[in-house]
Amino acid sequence: MLLAVDAGNTRIKWGLHDGREWLRTDSMPTTDARRLGQVWTALPDPPDRVIVSNVAGPAVGEAIALSLSALGATVVPFAPLAAQAGVVNRYDRLHQLGTDRWAALIAARSRVHGACVVVHAGTTIVVDALTEAGEFLGGLLVPGIDLMVESLARRIESLRVEPGAYAEFPRNTPDALASGAIDAAAGAVAGLTRRLGLVTGASPAILVAGGAAARLAPYLAGDVTAVEGLVLDGLAIAGRA
Repeated sequence: MLLAVDAGNTRIKWGLHDGREWLRTDSMPTTDARRLGQVWTALPDPPDRVIVSNVAGPAVGEAIALSLSALGATVVPFAPLAAQAGVVNRYDRLHQLGTDRWAALIAARSRVHGACVVVHAGTTIVVDALTEAGEFLGGLLVPGIDLMVESLARRIESLRVEPGAYAEFPRNTPDALASGAIDAAAGAVAGLTRRLGLVTGASPAILVAGGAAARLAPYLAGDVTAVEGLVLDGLAIAGRA
């Protein structure tokens, strides 16, 4: 049994994998990290191995470690490598690459055998380029949809308005903010997709994951697939390698 843990800025996702499939997946707010021990010790099939991706900071990492101590499971180290599971890492400084990005790339490689743009839409939006040969060329980090809106509202008094919705031609300020944020995110994806297509000579597939995937995916052009649990899937692959 492998327990995979994906600790993000907003939520901690986890899943129990038996080598064939996910037996259980769940999540909780990152602020509730100290409750994980209660949840995991109550599992009917306790894990014997654990693999963790944590981009939420040291305090959350300590809470996860404390929760894992009661399980007595072996913790499998996970960090971006020069190459793993068919992905070759071209990032300049491996230690600066988020573990969630690396896990998502591993999962994407197992799903798509051609060139692929991997999008994770959450608190931040990650847009990464993966070639047909499995080379991770690099990617973009941009503010998430809500973060774009909130940052404008914090700086400009007149933009502190109620939430809006997407419109092709927004006719009120809330919709203008929401539509601008979504179009900005979609533009980042379109730009990297175009550049990857020029490198590979083919139109890349686009995988979209994350809590805001459903909000962003309808406004992306091309071969777009929304997927769930991309980081957990990558952790499961790495944890059994």
